[in-house]
Amino acid sequence: MTALGGWALDEAGFHRLHLDHSTRNVASCRTALRAGFLLEGTKRSDAVHADGRHDMHLHARIRGDRPAV
Repeated sequence: MTALGGWALDEAGFHRLHLDHSTRNVASCRTALRAGFLLEGTKRSDAVHADGRHDMHLHARIRGDRPAV
């Protein structure tokens, strides 16, 4: 995810990338943060999953942000 994000922002010309994941998915949160996607907030009751509605974390990376590695 880090390399793809870097390519999209640096070479493909995108200014902002964003992703979201369930707040129950701690591993996805760690992965997003390591790839340079900063946590911007929580979208309450945003997505329907098999076990019901989930709150979702919103992460974003903009050109100039660098991964935490």
